[in-house]
Amino acid sequence: MITFDSLETAVEYSKLNYPDKDLYIIGGGKVYKQCIEFADEIILTWYNKIFMRAADTYFPAEIEDRFRKQKLFLKEVSKGLNLEPVYLQGLIMG
Repeated sequence: MITFDSLETAVEYSKLNYPDKDLYIIGGGKVYKQCIEFADEIILTWYNKIFMRAADTYFPAEIEDRFRKQKLFLKEVSKGLNLEPVYLQGLIMG
């Protein structure tokens, strides 16, 4: 296991040592907020229902404005819940 003192160091290490690999960030709301500045792609699942009691963290809508929906992987319905995983590609802001 490798540990780092900062997120920036971990990302730089990954770029230098694994340039042909994708880096995936999996975490909770705080982790996503810390990592979003490094993201050029996002794989996100949208739901057709709001979970008022079960979920306390949602993906920030203002971040979605910096990305464009590119492809729909699949669409599935399970017990009346539509699951829509999407691929978002970062927009070049200038």
